[in-house]
Amino acid sequence: MVYASDVEYAEAIGRKEDEAITRLLEECRQDVQYKTTKSPGAYKSIFVNNGEDIAQETAIRVLLNIESYNRKYRFSTWRRTIGKNIFCGLLRKILRRELNFCDAPLHPDLPGIEKIIEDGKTQEPWQKLSEDEEYQTMQKKLSGGMSRLPRKQRAVVITRNLKGRTIKDTAEILKIPAGTVKSAGHAGIEKLKHLVRVA
Repeated sequence: MVYASDVEYAEAIGRKEDEAITRLLEECRQDVQYKTTKSPGAYKSIFVNNGEDIAQETAIRVLLNIESYNRKYRFSTWRRTIGKNIFCGLLRKILRRELNFCDAPLHPDLPGIEKIIEDGKTQEPWQKLSEDEEYQTMQKKLSGGMSRLPRKQRAVVITRNLKGRTIKDTAEILKIPAGTVKSAGHAGIEKLKHLVRVA
């Protein structure tokens, strides 16, 4: 069925019409397929290994949150943003598993942070995740990139981005100002992206 507008399409999804839901799932699969062809090798493996799960999870979240869709914006942009957030969440899970994080103290003056990084490097937990060579390569790049971040950036990325703490909690745990959490976290993520690309 062809819908006259995004609003009409969103309303059909809200009514849980079969044709609208089928179309939604197919569009989510097409988004994943597009990302698979356009992503660099390491990220491509995530889409290949988890593509159907990402598509289905995106469709489910769209269905559950359809009331929050702002009709002023394109529906496809909103749907793709949800898919991107799901991918980022999956990437965080991979990082957590790959670096084998524990709940050790994370104050930068304590040895806990170094132990976490060292454990992540020496135990090579990426070997447990996948036999796919590109996937393993990405895991190693992430581990190597984390170990090359400056100490403060590494502590913020681990606490804020990987452990999922709030800015306020991260500032309290690391005994640094909230502004430093934001700037060090942003700089750390940007540097990590760069290190992964050039590794």
